[in-house]
Amino acid sequence: MKTKLKCLSKIAMKASLMIAIMLSAITLLFSQGIAATSCSQGVVVNTVQGTICGNSSASGTTAYSYKGIPFAESTAGSNRWAAPVQKQTWNGTFAATEFGPYCPQSGQTNISEDCLSLNVWTPVSPSASGSLPVMVFIYGGAFIFGGSASPLYDGAYIASSQNVVVVTVNYRVGVFGFLKYGSTINSNFGILDQQLALKWVQNNIAQFGGDPSKVTIFGESAGAMSVGIHLSAAPDSKPLFRAGIMESNPFGIPYRSPDKAQAYGNAFVKTIGCNTDYEAVNVTCIKGKSVADVLTASLNYKNILSLIAMNGLVDVLPWAPIVDGTVIEQEPIVAISKGKLTKPTIMGINRDEGTLFAHYLTFAGDNMTCLEYNGIIDVMFGSYASDIKQEPRYKCNSQTASTQMSSLITDYIFLCGNMNALKNAVKTNKNMFAYGFEVVPSFNITPTVTECSYQTCHEAELSFVFNSAVDTGHTFTSSEQVVANMMGQFWANFAKNLTPNGGSSPSWPAFSNNSSVFLFKGDSQGAASGVTYPICTNFWDSIGYNLGGVTSN
Repeated sequence: MKTKLKCLSKIAMKASLMIAIMLSAITLLFSQGIAATSCSQGVVVNTVQGTICGNSSASGTTAYSYKGIPFAESTAGSNRWAAPVQKQTWNGTFAATEFGPYCPQSGQTNISEDCLSLNVWTPVSPSASGSLPVMVFIYGGAFIFGGSASPLYDGAYIASSQNVVVVTVNYRVGVFGFLKYGSTINSNFGILDQQLALKWVQNNIAQFGGDPSKVTIFGESAGAMSVGIHLSAAPDSKPLFRAGIMESNPFGIPYRSPDKAQAYGNAFVKTIGCNTDYEAVNVTCIKGKSVADVLTASLNYKNILSLIAMNGLVDVLPWAPIVDGTVIEQEPIVAISKGKLTKPTIMGINRDEGTLFAHYLTFAGDNMTCLEYNGIIDVMFGSYASDIKQEPRYKCNSQTASTQMSSLITDYIFLCGNMNALKNAVKTNKNMFAYGFEVVPSFNITPTVTECSYQTCHEAELSFVFNSAVDTGHTFTSSEQVVANMMGQFWANFAKNLTPNGGSSPSWPAFSNNSSVFLFKGDSQGAASGVTYPICTNFWDSIGYNLGGVTSN
């Protein structure tokens, strides 16, 4: 019995750590920004904070880029673990020619607490009237990794080919973005960063030719989770945009309550060596620690988890938004069920979302054992584990345990969670559009995961949305280029007209049920309209998608 408990304890720790890592695995592959030179003559814009200049680039047609524009003051010193402070005005001209540094995170060298910057791509002269739709992208990375400097998110192609303004933003991640400690440090700083960036867009985007009343936010994975928060559960976000696109939102992953977040905060403070009986003293202590010391302590999951009572389900995202009742009023999945998603929305998933996650959850070799498989289910689902392990589709077969785990993650966390959100949203919101992405790319952006060379893994669609294969050192096949062109047009159409339809692309019906899903395929046609997507039975709906999360406030 002791041996089994010890094994399950290892599984619990491994599951929590590896699910966080797998959600951000690809981000590190695209960590290097594109170096820029001096400003191009004539590419000058006057913002509220001051004058900036950028560069011109060729991407289909001429586009202008403005990189590394600061929208907030440094988050170092007294601004660490505090709401972002709007950037003050500057004198002279700011050369917006290089991406800003990444916010502090593991695996990056170009990091700084002075990281709250954004990038703008526009197809038109800055003197144009502010009439173009605006698309603001929020990156993924499990809320512990990521940055807008990734070439995967280069906005030049969308801006130039679709005649829209594209913005990508930085926000604080990890413990710097989501620490909760006592009454002093209240978390959700990364979400507040996103909101301040959206306010910057409202105040400045007209100077770039954009219309502040036509802002669409879009994001992938943790970025899609952020979009879901802004769409349904963050009241201060409501006036800052009019529509949203969620790519691979893992609705089956719950957010934490302040109490759960506090447990992580207490463990972090102990781990970093600031453990006195006085909250104010400890806050001063952790604010005085170096970035390197903070990162080391925050990523010491083994120590932190050992200091937390392992009651109920493990939080699979160690540093992530919390439902505090103020910045985030309630769980997005719960808010959607209550009719809170009222803005036009596109949402969808990739066919094999769970493959990447199952790969990283395997302890040794290429095959997961039934002990590992069943242990992970025990940790993830608590009292529901027995029913899940008896369900025929998920009952362990030692020869196919890894495949079954991939299916379970795809079904529960992504497919059925999204379908549940869609079915609830469409009761009151008829401007919902659903998609499935089934293209197996000719190049594997996760070369360490061989399964992704023949499956449609998590994040596979991003190269197509941004048409950025060449930016990451790859080349689309002719059929892939058809899909990329189509996705770029659909996303931009939605930003322009609140429907993906328009132009010569196939018609995409509004979501009504399983048979109204638009499918992106890898054949010469590129897509199929009105496809009946895999039906999610009442099995997962009866279990629910908020296990261990906050139900209401």
